[in-house]
Amino acid sequence: MASTKQDEKSLKIVQKVADWLVEHQSSDGSWVYDFRYENPDLDLKLNPGWKSAIAQGNAISLLVRAFNLFRDQRYLDAAYNAVPVLFVPVESGGLQRPIDGMMFFEEYPDPNKGIYVLNGHLYTVIALYELAKVNDEKNKRSRISKR
Repeated sequence: MASTKQDEKSLKIVQKVADWLVEHQSSDGSWVYDFRYENPDLDLKLNPGWKSAIAQGNAISLLVRAFNLFRDQRYLDAAYNAVPVLFVPVESGGLQRPIDGMMFFEEYPDPNKGIYVLNGHLYTVIALYELAKVNDEKNKRSRISKR
């Protein structure tokens, strides 16, 4: 999450992290983990290159907040680019899985079974809300400036 501090040191950290996210975003808009993850309690093994909805959500949130602070369009573009992979089914390399007729964003996307970690899903939903708010604000400003 972005710092709530407005001092110069904190702002530089936020900007540095946002720049890193822009520079390291994959072509499909995701950020991938380059290590193997295993959780024996869940019978879960993810190989290097796996994606996570919680990583996408946290990155989108930080990029939106960095855009609000610095008005650097690259941050907003990267946040928008991070969205499509969220709506691709896990079985196809994305982060969405249905549950009871609804969509769920997977923190640990195992193509063989749903893990359904709630905080990963919720961070993603919050990030999408934050991104939608920025889009609404930009549209309002655009409509006002055309008058």
